[in-house]
Amino acid sequence: MKNRLLQAAFLLGALCVIALVMGIVRFYTGKPRPNTNYLAIINQPVVAAADDEKAWTIYRDLWIKYDFGEGGDGSLQELFVGDTNADGGWRLVRPDDGRDWQTATEKLASIEELLEGFRVGGLRPLLGVPLQFDSADYSEQDFRAIYPKADYQAALNRRRAGAGSEDNEMMFSILLPHVQVMRKGARALVVDSRWALEQNDPERATRNIEAMLGMSRQVTDSKLYICSLFGCALHSYAMDLIDECLNSPTSFNDEQLKRIQLAVTNTPIDEMISFSTERAIFLDFVQKIYTDDGHGDGRITPIGIEILEEFEKLNFYGSQDQAPIPWFESAIRQIASSSAKYNIASRKQLTKKAEEFYDRAPQIFLASFISHESKAFEIDKLSHSYAPLKMLFRPMLMTRFIVARARGNSGGVSIALAVIRYQRQHGKLPESLNELVPEFLPEIPLDPIDHRPLPYQRRDDGFIVYSVGTNQIDNGGQLVWVNQNRNYVTILPNDSTAEDYRPMSASEVTLNMTYPGDWILWPRFRNPNQ
Repeated sequence: MKNRLLQAAFLLGALCVIALVMGIVRFYTGKPRPNTNYLAIINQPVVAAADDEKAWTIYRDLWIKYDFGEGGDGSLQELFVGDTNADGGWRLVRPDDGRDWQTATEKLASIEELLEGFRVGGLRPLLGVPLQFDSADYSEQDFRAIYPKADYQAALNRRRAGAGSEDNEMMFSILLPHVQVMRKGARALVVDSRWALEQNDPERATRNIEAMLGMSRQVTDSKLYICSLFGCALHSYAMDLIDECLNSPTSFNDEQLKRIQLAVTNTPIDEMISFSTERAIFLDFVQKIYTDDGHGDGRITPIGIEILEEFEKLNFYGSQDQAPIPWFESAIRQIASSSAKYNIASRKQLTKKAEEFYDRAPQIFLASFISHESKAFEIDKLSHSYAPLKMLFRPMLMTRFIVARARGNSGGVSIALAVIRYQRQHGKLPESLNELVPEFLPEIPLDPIDHRPLPYQRRDDGFIVYSVGTNQIDNGGQLVWVNQNRNYVTILPNDSTAEDYRPMSASEVTLNMTYPGDWILWPRFRNPNQ
């Protein structure tokens, strides 16, 4: 009897060890098998578009000619001047900068062909550059335009040496070098517009504004979150430039004002962000960190654990100064640790939750900024088993800020242009915005904060357009002042510290809930540090 019990115990122990070993083997042999090329899906509209719809067919040759790509000699440093009060210590040059301004205009004259390329290409609907994982994935001509100082053959050799590695690359690691270069081009158009104003050439300034707004759309071809950031930044540059142009001594005729207004209203802010692209990025991420059972389910793989470990800086193996752990014990600890810290949902569970979030995203993110719907995601309340979704979806919450800022800027400037055109025709300011519709404005833009028509006020020195701001209180267009420490006040202090404050410009207004007053959209109180 005793022997039978010992035999049974031994057999049970052996079965447990076998099960553990099989679990370890299964864990370490589980590999992701990506079967959908989401990058190709995202690139398809750009690849399929006709050449005459792509600005890239114009930009590419000019970028090569002027070494304008990433790291090229066309750095345009001549268009900047040092300024300790500016963000980063530099700002774009202005006509009152003496010798620096002369140097800048000489530089602009030398690249007029490039600037004209932006003016023409900026009117096309697409940029037309497919996204790539590796620089060697570009065609040789595209490579020369984007990386003017790099060696294409060396890039090809490096790619061949790591052949197949692209299968494991994540969508959020794709290259976006052309986006930064487009921002450089937009800044060049800002300085060129200042030169045009000095030369009393409103037509060139008008074309520059049209081009910049087109470029703001073009950089969002792929609708990636980071591209949306750049697109909205270019859009903000254009809004500030419009203010600068219309507050200059140079007179713009009604046809030019109408074109500028049309360019503003035809820039689809909401379309700069597509949640289908972000959904594709997430699904690509899932297929590269999970196994696939062929029925839409699977489990996290060791590769997935490593990626999550890198993201969250987890340490499964203890401190590095500890003695090495035997591999078998190490494997057991890793499985136990990952189970405790990363009790990750199955592929099906995670995908289902992600689909729920992405399905609800458009109506929530594009609702009014303070809508109760905007709080419906509650991403932080998800359990840690949904860690991949928490990590990738959380940055998208900033989309609400991006959309709201761009909507406010666009709406305020559209109204201002319509008011100016009305005043020129009637010799007076409109009593209300209703007088502008439909001749000067197709409809009154809504405040992105509360989705009511943007407030407008006539004043002795002109007019203002504003938003109620994130405190949701209409303070009658109360200006907010800010100092270098980002302290906000609506009433300047009486002591000497008042000199430290300046009016808050529309392009830099914060949309956090501590902002105390109204958001003045026009006049924009141009940022002196731009």
